[in-house]
Formats: sequence, structure tokens, C-alpha cells
Amino acid sequence: MGQLTFKHLRTSIFLTYKFIFYEYPLANLNRGWENPYQIYSELYRNEDAHLLEEFLEGMDIDERFTYPLTMEEVDQRVKDGHIFYVAKKSGKIIGYCWYLVNKVKIPEFDATLYLNSDDVCSANEYIQPEFRGKGIRNYMRAYEYNEVKQKGYKRSVTYVSENNKASLRMHQKWGSIQIGVVKRINILTLTYHNTNLTTNKIVFHSGSFLLWKRLYHFIKNYESKGGPR
Repeated sequence: MGQLTFKHLRTSIFLTYKFIFYEYPLANLNRGWENPYQIYSELYRNEDAHLLEEFLEGMDIDERFTYPLTMEEVDQRVKDGHIFYVAKKSGKIIGYCWYLVNKVKIPEFDATLYLNSDDVCSANEYIQPEFRGKGIRNYMRAYEYNEVKQKGYKRSVTYVSENNKASLRMHQKWGSIQIGVVKRINILTLTYHNTNLTTNKIVFHSGSFLLWKRLYHFIKNYESKGGPR
């Protein structure tokens, strides 16, 4: 049986997640969306509900980066005025991306992000595995950015898990600007959030515990000074 180290003990008590926020000024868009794959994005229509339902049932979700989407949630978001684009090939849905407006519920760290009236938040994007790694999402994004720009929006913001390296690289290649970080720390059953995001109002719905925050930093400092591992 392996020796229980201080590092193992800390890992069992503390779990940390970091999400990086980016903004992209839509005035900077200078890309086309034509592509050799005959894949195109369009606004979701109610008559495509059966196609979407079939698509959602076959998704392979990595819940580190996104979460399952239900038809009920789709219907409610559309009623609330959020913008939903689906990507199609040969009449079938192969991906999607949301552009949320006004306020965004963020289940990954139990918060609500309040947007400016001319902002959208791109979120919950997904493309089937066989279409990944080909730059297709870039074509889709260019089309969607142009569409929301035509609707009068000036900025797209988004948040990305620090573990989602592919998405981080994409935003960096696009020239997106990092505007802040949200860090979630789970300590046993308690949660603490830390953020330097200042350009939007974000409200956390789980409690902040100053005692646990101090304990966390104490342990981090203890390790950095050569404490047992």
C-alpha cells in the first residue's frame, strides 16, 4: 500500500478549477466562413427539433468542459431571447454554439454573469468528434460572429476551462483578449470563489468562507517553504 503523503491528503480535501474569460471585439472580424467541407451554421428553427433531439442523444460529452444540453433547456433559452446556432452537413446537425444575452447562468461555478446590452456570451459550443481538428469550428465561428455583429452586438465574451487546451489555443489564435479569471476552490463540502473579472458583473450563488480561504493559502505557503509532501 502506498504511503499517504501530504500532497495526496491535500488533493482529497481540495479541488480547484480555473476558468479564463476572453473577449473578442466583433469589429475585428476579418475572416470568411466558406469552407471545403460543405458545413454551414444557421439559426436553430423549431422544425429542426427532431434533428436536434437525435443529435443530443448521440453526444459524447466531456463534462470537464461542457455539460449535457436538454431539449427543455433549448426551448427555455430560445424563449428567453438567447441565440442558438446549429451547424449542419448533408441536412444533419453536427454541432452547435449558443450566444447568450443579458445574463448567463454558469453551472460550472454556480454563478450568474450579467452582460452589457451590446455583449453576447458564446458558450456550450460542441462539434462531433469526426469534425474536430480540421478548423471547421473557425469557419462556424466566423459566420456566427458576423451574424451577431449584424444584429448590433459589439463584443463576444466567453469562458474556458484551463484544462481545455484546444479551446484556449483557438482563442489565442483568434486574437481574443483575456479579461479575467475565476477560480473555484472546493474544500470538503464548502466552496470559495476568487476572481479578477472586472468588465462584467458576476454574482456567485455559493458561499465564500474566509476561514477556509486562509487555510488554503496557509497550506500552499507551507508547501512552498518546503513542508512535507
